[in-house]
Amino acid sequence: MYIFRNQAIEPLDRLHDFVDEFDFGIIFTESLEATHLPFFIKRHEGELGTLYAHISKANPQSRALDGKPVLITFSGPHAYVSPSWLQTRPMVPTWNYAIVHAKGTAEFLDNAGTLAAIEGLIEKQEPALLEERDIVTDEFVGSVIDYIVGIRIKIADIHGSLKLGQSDPVPDQLGVVQGLSAQDRADANQLLDYMQRINVGMGR
Repeated sequence: MYIFRNQAIEPLDRLHDFVDEFDFGIIFTESLEATHLPFFIKRHEGELGTLYAHISKANPQSRALDGKPVLITFSGPHAYVSPSWLQTRPMVPTWNYAIVHAKGTAEFLDNAGTLAAIEGLIEKQEPALLEERDIVTDEFVGSVIDYIVGIRIKIADIHGSLKLGQSDPVPDQLGVVQGLSAQDRADANQLLDYMQRINVGMGR
């Protein structure tokens, strides 16, 4: 991934935070197939952390995963930026975004590991379901093993980019904030909320 100056997400814990928050990733294989999957990360497993997910055995991409290099992308908020919002002229339209790329080798898990991956995802998203087993019963979880397989990816490389206009002149940054504020679009609202929360691209 190309990362322009001053736009890298650093250090490692901030990359992990991003993956934790925007955990619905896309896994790509050498076969040029892609699948959208929810992931969770074990930050202290391996030097750069380890990702876990599970995939349907009926998915053709599952046959190109075990022992193969993969790229996983995690997309944060993004939105169109109009040159009319900027004081710098001439200028062209652009797109502001936040994204993380992780690389590693995919490894299929055995049945016990797959069950642990399922429960790890439940624990992250709705831990109460692991206490009230009348909905997610042990019997039902055990039955899905015939249809899915867990995946473990020890992260070998991870990088992220915040392209939020933080390198632009302050008047342009403030113009983007004003422009996003005036949009009646979910993507613009989400991007502005994110910029405000992490205090990047806000002209400060």
